[in-house]
Amino acid sequence: MLYVIIEEDLPMREVTERDAQFVHIAEVRKQCEELGIPLLSIDTKKKELLGNFKRSGKVLCVGQPKSLDHDFESFAEGKIVPHGIYDVTRNVGYMTMGTDHDTSMFVCDNIERVWDKYLKVQYPEVNTIAILCDGGGSNSCSHKIVKQDLMDLANRLGMKLLVMHYPPYCSKYNPIEHKLFSQITRSWSGAPLLSMDDAVRRAAETTTKNRIDSICRCKHKRV
Repeated sequence: MLYVIIEEDLPMREVTERDAQFVHIAEVRKQCEELGIPLLSIDTKKKELLGNFKRSGKVLCVGQPKSLDHDFESFAEGKIVPHGIYDVTRNVGYMTMGTDHDTSMFVCDNIERVWDKYLKVQYPEVNTIAILCDGGGSNSCSHKIVKQDLMDLANRLGMKLLVMHYPPYCSKYNPIEHKLFSQITRSWSGAPLLSMDDAVRRAAETTTKNRIDSICRCKHKRV
């Protein structure tokens, strides 16, 4: 007799009113869609070392690739902090390759730059931006500095910011994770990220069946 064991993913920790938060986010998202309010999903992808370091995955190449047997940061040519903004309504992604630290100021600078350069012309009549993000790190829902930087951003843009945080340990439900970051990971797999230009080029060439665009700009430094 054949027995099939199906594993069930368990949350790392039980979170109070976790389901209620998801219900609330779903309701607000529906309202934003009905009112034409832009919905942006944001997050910072895992930091990446630049250099001839082994990366998992497959790549089509000539000959056998060779890479260092250790990925010590001291041997790296630098590191990148990839921050993404995914326009849920228009299915368009924007990536910024930071060269310093993942801070709330860096995140807000990125939102401001992408809004002024790309999104403002797409939503000329709105006065509110809805943002989906995780509850920790540079998007922390409890750190005062994050709230202050978001308030400063709202004042600079002259817009209202409606920020919705996913519950702890639920980042995989943030749309940017499976709509943009998973595709960038695929483009970066198999071959080392030898330089900033290499990482930006490979991310910018990312395409999907649903025609999501990945627009990248690099070397944005802000502590």
